[in-house]
Amino acid sequence: VLEGKSISAVARTFNVHPATIYRCIEPNSAL
Repeated sequence: VLEGKSISAVARTFNVHPATIYRCIEPNSAL
């Protein structure tokens, strides 16, 4: 399960914004 630091790490790895990662893992929470 990804959390704040994990999302940031993944975001840096893929060179994307953390919000993009969060939308991918939590589509129901995305507005």
